[in-house]
Amino acid sequence: MDVGEITNYFTRRYVPKLLRKNEGEFIKVLTDHNIDAGDATLIYQRILDNDGIYDATRSIQRMDEFGRIPTTKAKNLERSRVLTEIPDEALAKFLDNDVYSVMRSYIMSTVKRAEFVRDFGTAGGRLNRALKTSMEEMKIAGRPMKKNELRRVYDIVDAIQGMYRPFESRGIAKASKVMATYQIVRTLPLATLSSITEPLVILSRGHYSSSLKAVPKLLEHTAKSWVRILNKRYPKPEVTRAVERVGIALDDSVSEVLTQTFGGESNKLTHAFFKTTLLSQWTRMNRIWGYHAGRQMIVDNLTDISKGKKWRFEQMHSELAELGVPIKEGLEWLKRGMPDDEFAENVINNGALRFTNEVVMNPRVTNRPLWHSNPNMHLLAQLKGFPTTFGNTVLKRWFKKIVDDPLYQGPKTAAIGTVMTITAMMVNDMRDELKGIERDEDEYDRVVRGADRAGLTGIGQMAVDSIYAHRFGRSALSQLMGPFASQMDALLASLGDAKEGDFDLLRRQAAEAIPIASQSKEAKRAVEEALGREQ
Repeated sequence: MDVGEITNYFTRRYVPKLLRKNEGEFIKVLTDHNIDAGDATLIYQRILDNDGIYDATRSIQRMDEFGRIPTTKAKNLERSRVLTEIPDEALAKFLDNDVYSVMRSYIMSTVKRAEFVRDFGTAGGRLNRALKTSMEEMKIAGRPMKKNELRRVYDIVDAIQGMYRPFESRGIAKASKVMATYQIVRTLPLATLSSITEPLVILSRGHYSSSLKAVPKLLEHTAKSWVRILNKRYPKPEVTRAVERVGIALDDSVSEVLTQTFGGESNKLTHAFFKTTLLSQWTRMNRIWGYHAGRQMIVDNLTDISKGKKWRFEQMHSELAELGVPIKEGLEWLKRGMPDDEFAENVINNGALRFTNEVVMNPRVTNRPLWHSNPNMHLLAQLKGFPTTFGNTVLKRWFKKIVDDPLYQGPKTAAIGTVMTITAMMVNDMRDELKGIERDEDEYDRVVRGADRAGLTGIGQMAVDSIYAHRFGRSALSQLMGPFASQMDALLASLGDAKEGDFDLLRRQAAEAIPIASQSKEAKRAVEEALGREQ
């Protein structure tokens, strides 16, 4: 990618708050400098979507089903650094003058763009060549690539860039983002409590011994991280540097994982919320343990193979293959004393990262339905990222392992699943006590809800929630459609009661609508009484 060179150039970051406040004025500056009005509007939206940095990422040139690539040139909008033609003084009102803030946003944006170009080419040329080869091979094999399959590949690439079916109305986009953020804050104050079973997934994926060997590294990271809160000059431990090199322990990485998991909007409010509820710290801890457990499992498997151990021989080879570790090169790396070289960086660490993403849910475009990446379906997809990804990764792998090795994997999986369910049942009881909910249910229902809370129902969690929706005064359909639809359903029902002179349900819904307070029975009672509920 030829980025060119501009003398005395320093990138611009536009303050999103100032842009929103002065949208018309900003667009007028662009149009006054010969940028088409339609392009100016798109530039404005791209800047907002990219934390104030203009991302001139080119759209992929899509082939048709016959392998023909369009020859149309990119429009003015797609030209790199198009805004540099506008003098600084014309845009000064909108610019961020904090050098560190600008560089941080610029580096994040540039790395993302550079990685995209490295993988796909500036306009998707590398992707198109690979697709064309695949189309030819499939045709020879007597199974031509279908048009919808080709379209899905391009849609996934668009979704990776955050360009899949964007909102046509900025007003609707803003409303959707605000509502998504509100639903996260309203529904997830106790999410950390619900996530208490996640470390058990690490044990189910790896070896018990490898996972336990990784605990000291987790404790070292945690202890020294607390010391660094008091003294920033205290050196980072090597285990922390290792996980930071692959983005495991970075705040932005953890926030992105949580945002994708719960289908919300990544912003300062959600970041602060996840930290305040300790969910960010809990998720980071799980990811750090998962990373070191995965890396230790790779080392242990290579060590056992080098010693000629026959027990679990096929399983060890299979596990290394799943994590992308070639055994021959891995054994040579082991003989070299496991140095921190290019092989460790590109193979061992990436294998550990892959392990982490399989045990600490990290919903992405490639492991969940494409409609989850459609902004227009954002509110419907909310809170569905975790069960979908859990089903597509953990449950699918459990099933495959049990089929391949029922005598070993069957009891192991059953034990982990049982402990997760029991733990989740205890969590459910704690949540009910905090929220003042009294349930009339038998042991079967308690077990189902426990398994559901632990994620063991996978995508079926939506069906379970719908079956039990009536207990919360919700309809099954609204529960299936997510928290926004469920809340609107209950609100409309309460308005119907209020029209008939019964305001109890409306007061209850008002209390439920207040973030944080809705999770406490005492707080809800106080709100209802303040709104005039009779004693």
